[in-house]
Amino acid sequence: MATRSLWRSGAKLVVAAVTLCTGGAAASVATSDDPASAAKLCTTVPVRLLRDATTAASIVFVCEVFKKELGETPDKVFDEFDPEPIASASLAQVHVARTHDGQKVDVKVQHTHMIDTAAADQATVEFLVNTLHWLFPSFDYRFLVAEVRESLPKASYFDDLLFDFFQEFLYHDILKNSINELDFLIEAKNSVKCLENFRKMSPHIADYVYAPEVFWSLSTSKLLTMEFMDGAQVNDVNSIRRHGMQPSEFSRLVSQTFAEMMFKHGFVHCDPHAANLLVRPLPSSKRSIFGKKKPQLILLDHGLYKELDFSTRFSYASLWRALVFSDANGIKEHSMKLGAGEDLYVLFAGIVT
Repeated sequence: MATRSLWRSGAKLVVAAVTLCTGGAAASVATSDDPASAAKLCTTVPVRLLRDATTAASIVFVCEVFKKELGETPDKVFDEFDPEPIASASLAQVHVARTHDGQKVDVKVQHTHMIDTAAADQATVEFLVNTLHWLFPSFDYRFLVAEVRESLPKASYFDDLLFDFFQEFLYHDILKNSINELDFLIEAKNSVKCLENFRKMSPHIADYVYAPEVFWSLSTSKLLTMEFMDGAQVNDVNSIRRHGMQPSEFSRLVSQTFAEMMFKHGFVHCDPHAANLLVRPLPSSKRSIFGKKKPQLILLDHGLYKELDFSTRFSYASLWRALVFSDANGIKEHSMKLGAGEDLYVLFAGIVT
C-alpha cells in the first residue's frame, strides 16, 4: 500500500511537471532536489530563455542553481545569458553570457547531483579496493584510494545521511579524511596560483601562458564565471596556421609549459586534453619578418591539479636523464624511487616513454 501511494505521488508530480513546464523541463522538475521550487522556477523562467525541450530542461536546473547560489535567475544576474550550453560534461556545463558592463564571460554551472555521486564514487572505489586486498593480499591497489581522494572534485558540503551511512559501514577513518568537496572556488584559486607560479618561477615564458580571469563576485562553489576565451584548439593545425602561428612553435610551448610545471613548480595541471588547451596569437606580438605571430597557450579547467614534492620532481627528472643516456642502472634506481618496484620498473619506464 505504501509503495502504491508513493508511486501515485511520484506520478502526480511528473504529470504536474509536464503540465507546468512541458517537454524536457518536466524531467528536471520531477528529479529536482526541491521539486516545488523547481516547478515555480520553471513557470517564471523568461520565455526568451526557453528555445526547445532540451534547453528548457537545461535552463530549469541552471535557474535552480543560480537562485540558490546568487539569489536571482541568470537573466537578472547577467545582461545576456545564452541558455544553450557550449560545453557539457558529467560535472558541469558552460554557458556564454555578458555582464551588465558589457564583458563577455563563460559561466560554468555545476550539475545538482554531483555531491551524492562524488561521495558514492569515493566509497565504491574504497570498498572494492579494500575487499580485493582482503581476498587476494598480493593484489594491493590501495594506492588508488589516495588518487581518487585527491582527484575527486572539491565540494562545499555533502549529504549528512549519506556520509553517516558511509562512516558507519565503510572505513570510518579513511572516509573521515578523504571525502573531498565539490568547490569551483578551489578551481578558481588553482588558476590564479598557476599563473603566479609562472610569473615568479618561469618569467621567461610567463607572457606566453594564460588562464581566464575569474569574476569573483559572480562565482561560488557551484558557479564559476570567467573571462570568455576565444582561440584554436591545440589539435586544430589548420586553424593555428590561419591565425598566423607555427604549429611547431606552439608544440614546443606546450611541452615547455608542462615541463616547467612538473620539474620546477611542482603544481601540475592534470587534465590537459584538447578541449582544455587553446592557442591564440600573443596579444602584444607583431608579425615577424616571415609573417608569423608568437603563440600564447590558454589553460582551461583548473579543477584537477597534482602537487609534486621536491623528491618526486628530482627522481622524475633523474629518470628522464637516465632514459636519454640509456643508463640501465639509473633507470632502475629512479623508477624504484618513484614507487614502481623492483619487478615492475621496466614496465614503468616503458609506460613513461
